[in-house]
Amino acid sequence: MNYKPYTKKELALQYFPDSNPRTAVGHLMSWIRRCTPLWDELQQTGYTIPPAKPSRPDKSAPSLNTSENRSFLGGN
Repeated sequence: MNYKPYTKKELALQYFPDSNPRTAVGHLMSWIRRCTPLWDELQQTGYTIPPAKPSRPDKSAPSLNTSENRSFLGGN
């Protein structure tokens, strides 16, 4: 029998297929941390959570620097 090792992202997306990958991993890690026996075993193996990556600006968010907003705020 062949076993496939999953990355956290792959496993998380199996459980949360409608989430974006970052959110799915966050949910999975929340589950893992709440399962004390699993979390303790992982830590005994030397598992640590890597530092969070800085978030990137959302390119799809609307710009607040529009002529309509500038006029509303009393700008040019």
